[in-house]
Amino acid sequence: MTSNTLMKSIRLAALAAVSLVPAMACSYSASSPAVGAGGGNVAIQVYTQPGCAWQVTSSAEWLQIFSAHSGSGSGTVYVYVAPKSGAARASYINVMVPNVYLNVNNCFGTRSGCGNGSQMAARSTVTEY
Repeated sequence: MTSNTLMKSIRLAALAAVSLVPAMACSYSASSPAVGAGGGNVAIQVYTQPGCAWQVTSSAEWLQIFSAHSGSGSGTVYVYVAPKSGAARASYINVMVPNVYLNVNNCFGTRSGCGNGSQMAARSTVTEY
């Protein structure tokens, strides 16, 4: 086997190995819906490549995720928005990538949250007018 053929084979094998690592090929985005003061159900679209895992979270008391909290590939999450009186409000639905190794150097002086966990990949803003 010539060295040129060998180098082409090595490059092809490296390219194939990289394409099998899904985290390297995944990018995420999410729609940001708006709803009137009466609240109601809204759909949030999560966009990503096939095979890319995600999960959604929210800490807002007035938002309740009532459909699947996770998925793989693009999908839809349904959220109930409670009615309100008063000023407009907005909060986030976070799209997280589960089981991500978090680098210890990014822990900012604390070991809390280091190691395996989830990392935010995208954010949807839910606005109620």
